Amino acid sequence: MFQSIRPQATRLTALVTLFVFSLASYQCGKKSDDPAPSGSNSAVVGTWKFTGFAARDAKGVVEDVTSATFALLPCFSAIRLIFNADGNLTAGGGQACAAAGEFVDTSGISKWSTNGTKLTITDPDGTKNEFQYEVSGSTLKLIVPDDPAKPTAEASILTLTKA
Repeated sequence: MFQSIRPQATRLTALVTLFVFSLASYQCGKKSDDPAPSGSNSAVVGTWKFTGFAARDAKGVVEDVTSATFALLPCFSAIRLIFNADGNLTAGGGQACAAAGEFVDTSGISKWSTNGTKLTITDPDGTKNEFQYEVSGSTLKLIVPDDPAKPTAEASILTLTKA
């Protein structure tokens, strides 16, 4: 069983790490020219915690790899992403785990915005990372395609719940 999950969990781990590294490139005090999100983005505003991870294959089959991901990266259960109404994005909670410093810098501020089903996180240095997103009640799903040119192909699905 773990043999079939391990390659997907490893790919998912790499994508989750990439996502969190986008948060880790914060620089304290630097301001961005990106506008604050509008009222249509209000569903994203709040504090979110990672609660699920899945891998979607090229055939559209989704496999839950939450247990494997939390086993490989237990610190993700402590991390909180805080999407503020003013367009600022911060991360917190990772300091509770000694290894979290490898994945998240909780000392800085980035920017976020949405456009349709796309969530964009802009680091203070101007680097933009785009994700598909869905909000349903207190659940936020971030879909990270392996190939951004083919958003319906293989992807990692990160599930966050309002904290």
